[in-house]
Amino acid sequence: MGFMPFSKQFGFVFVPTTGTDAATLSRTIAHEVAHGTFNLRHTFSPENPYNLPQGITDNLMDYPSTSSGQATALFKYQWDLIHNPERVWFSWLKEEEEAAIGGSWTILDNKHTLLFNHVYENNREGNLKYLDKIAQALTQNPQEGSIDLDYAETKEREWITQWKLRTASSDQILERIIKKIQKATGGNKIEKLNLKSKGIYIGKYKIDDVEYPIAIYSEKDVIDNLTKVEVTEVSELEKEENKKRIRAEETFIKYMVIAFYEDNNPEPVLMMQIEKFDISRLQNTKEKWLEFLGIVKEKEILEPNNNEDIRGKKINAALEEMKQYLGYPYKFGGGTSRTSLDEKGTAEMDCSEFMSRFIQKVCGLEKVPEYTTALMKNWIENKKYGDDNLEYLKGSKDKKFKDIQPGDVFLWRTESGGHTGVVVSYNSTTDLVTVMEAIGENGSCEEALSKNVTGYCKNCIRISVYTRTGASLATHKGWIGYFRPKIK
Repeated sequence: MGFMPFSKQFGFVFVPTTGTDAATLSRTIAHEVAHGTFNLRHTFSPENPYNLPQGITDNLMDYPSTSSGQATALFKYQWDLIHNPERVWFSWLKEEEEAAIGGSWTILDNKHTLLFNHVYENNREGNLKYLDKIAQALTQNPQEGSIDLDYAETKEREWITQWKLRTASSDQILERIIKKIQKATGGNKIEKLNLKSKGIYIGKYKIDDVEYPIAIYSEKDVIDNLTKVEVTEVSELEKEENKKRIRAEETFIKYMVIAFYEDNNPEPVLMMQIEKFDISRLQNTKEKWLEFLGIVKEKEILEPNNNEDIRGKKINAALEEMKQYLGYPYKFGGGTSRTSLDEKGTAEMDCSEFMSRFIQKVCGLEKVPEYTTALMKNWIENKKYGDDNLEYLKGSKDKKFKDIQPGDVFLWRTESGGHTGVVVSYNSTTDLVTVMEAIGENGSCEEALSKNVTGYCKNCIRISVYTRTGASLATHKGWIGYFRPKIK
C-alpha cells in the first residue's frame, strides 16, 4: 500500500516483509507518483471527470480486482494530463473549489473557465435556474433588461460580475446568431451582430431530437469583424492560422465552447457554450455542432466520390435500421428462424443472430448469413480470417489495438460459449466503446457503464458501453478481436 498527496514532493510506500513481488511493488510506486507528481485521480473517484466503477479496468489508477501487478494501462485523457498538467485545475484548487469546478479542463483561460462553469451549473439539463430567474424577473418588471449573476466566489469576481444575463427573447436571438454563422462562407465575414456588451443570452436550441441548453456571450455591443472558418476535419481547427479566428474546446463530459475572434484581437468577442450529451445520447456533441454551424463541412458535400464516405453512409444506415430491434427479447440459440426476414424470425435473437442480421443489411445480402461465435473462432484457428462478408482485423486481439470503427464486430469465445456484437462508436478520449448487442439476463462484466444509457435492459437487444481494454472486451477470457464488414 502507499500514499502520496496531490502536488507534493514526497510519498510513502509500505512494503510487507514477505509476499510482495516486483511487479506489484513497481505498480504501487507508479500509482503513487501519478497522484503526487501528475495529479491523477483514481478512475473511480467522484472528482474524476468521468469516473468508472472500482476494479473493472486494468488502469494504473484503478484498484484492480486481483493483486496482479499488471494493471498499468492509462487512458488518453490521463496521458494528456501527464504531458500538459497545467491544463487541469487539480494542481492549485482546494478540494471544495475542485468539487465546484468538477475537475474540468481549462477552457480558453482561467477567467473564462470560471465564468463558463458558473453558468453551466445554473443552465444545464435538470437545473435551468437562470432561465427561471429571467422569467421571474420579467413577471415582476416586464421592462427589466438585464440581471446580475449569482456569482459568490472571490476568484475573478470583478471581471465575472461585469457579465449580465440578458432578458431579451433569447431563443430568437440564438436563432439569429446561429443563422448568420451558418450563412457565411469560409474566408468571408459573418454578418454584423448587434448585441449587448458583456451580455449572456441563455436558452435552449434543438437539433434533430436533442434540445441543448446553450449560452451565448457577447464581449461587445457591435460585432462586425468576424471571419468564417471552414475546414473538412475538426483537427484542422488546431492550425495556428485558424486558432487566430476560432477555438473549439470542451470539458470531459459537461460542455463545449466555440469562441470567435476578430482579427488582431487575442480576446474572444463571441462565445457559444453548449451542454454535451456524448454519453447519454451517444453522440459527439462538438463535431455535431461544428457541422451544424457549417464550420466543419460534411465530406459528402466536398468529396461526393469518396469511397470511405460511401462506406460510412452504408454502415450508419445499417446501424440505424438495426435500432428498430432495441428492446426485443434475447433468446439463447436464436429465435425460431435465424435467417428469415419476417416478424416471426426477428421476434427474438441471440448475439450472433443479431450480428448476422446486421451483416445482411450492411453488405446488401439477399439472405441472412448463419454466423456463430464458434464458426468465427474456427476461422482464426484455421487461419482463414473471414469470408466474403467479414474480414478479421489482424492485431486486434492485442490490448493496444485502437483502430475500432463503427460497424466493426467484436468476438470472444471460450469452450463454454461466446459473445459478439456490433460497434456503434469508439471514443479515443474516454477509451470507451459503444456497441449494439443481444445480451442475456446476466448482463456484462462492466454492467454499471450501461445503466445510464437510454433503453437500458437485460435479456434483450440493447446499446452498451464498455472500456476498450476492460473485462467485457479485450481482457475477457477467450478474447479474439474485431472483424470488419466487406462493403462492396
